[in-house]
Amino acid sequence: MYGKRRNRGRYIPLFILVILALVVALNFGKIKFMFNMIKSYMNIGQEDFIDENGSLKVGENPLLSIIEKGGEEAKIAAKFNDNFELMKSDYEAKLDSLIRVGYEEYKSGEVSTPKLANKLLKEGSRLEKECDNDFNAMIKEMEKELKANNHDTEVIKDLNEYYDSYKKAEKNQLMRKAKEHMD
Repeated sequence: MYGKRRNRGRYIPLFILVILALVVALNFGKIKFMFNMIKSYMNIGQEDFIDENGSLKVGENPLLSIIEKGGEEAKIAAKFNDNFELMKSDYEAKLDSLIRVGYEEYKSGEVSTPKLANKLLKEGSRLEKECDNDFNAMIKEMEKELKANNHDTEVIKDLNEYYDSYKKAEKNQLMRKAKEHMD
């Protein structure tokens, strides 16, 4: 009888590890987003994405140089640039709304700060994932159209880099604003 209890005791650490792994797996998106936000917070000041006018500086949208050249490829680039700019405006508005609502909830004091932070991290992570999915779908469609018309697809790589740097700059600016409110 004593031996059976002892054997059960061996499974407790394994059970705890399985539970922890499950919790991490179910919350991986939130955890990744949180670490990215913390990393952005720690990097404030190390990378300057704000110019002297207070605007984001992330380089030029690579589609604009193609549009300037004219031709068939420019028509494709213009179409996808319009989609990209609309998507960007839409998600910036959603992010601004999330920040505004979060700030109002914070000011009201009705929700604890950790609960509010968790809620905002969860919603921010969801919003970023949704935006990434929409962007990737747009990129695939653009690549398909460029290939179908025998055009170079190098702009896809450039647009991905532009998008990543834009997101990084937005996060940095968001962290800068949050830090100002906390100081």
